[in-house]
Amino acid sequence: AFLAGGKTGAVVTVMVVTVTIMIGAGLMSAATRMRTSSKLLLVWGMILLIMAAGLVSLGPSEEHEAEPTGFQQPKGKPDATLDVVGGPGTKFNETEYTTGAGIVEIVFTGKESHTLLIDDPEFAGFILAIPPRETGKVELKPGEYTIYCNVPGHRAAGMEATVTVQ
Repeated sequence: AFLAGGKTGAVVTVMVVTVTIMIGAGLMSAATRMRTSSKLLLVWGMILLIMAAGLVSLGPSEEHEAEPTGFQQPKGKPDATLDVVGGPGTKFNETEYTTGAGIVEIVFTGKESHTLLIDDPEFAGFILAIPPRETGKVELKPGEYTIYCNVPGHRAAGMEATVTVQ
């Protein structure tokens, strides 16, 4: 209950529960002639209050759909297409690719398990995985980019290639 309510909710919940426990303990110790059933009723009342505090803070603790973060594929039709084949073994079908600038649709195919990532912080989160076929769009500016496979050991074995964008 205390951790789930966020900063303000946790403080309010802690204060309400603490004050209730203090008042209940004070009443029980002051009332020496109080019957056992009345004391039991007070204890159950405090337990119910703590449970209610947990239910009140349940809403903020539930998962909420977050705004998308990381790489977002560009909208619109591609200006160029780049066909890449993963395999056989730990290599792409080419070591160098050439494509035009703008929105590029990458078509990644193959029969073996491989991934395709772009070694550039701007494209962090972009990943294609095969088999059999996966496509994705990126907006590329003129320059050189390195694509690679992040399956353990594949890049170290040479599974990377250069993409030249004109």
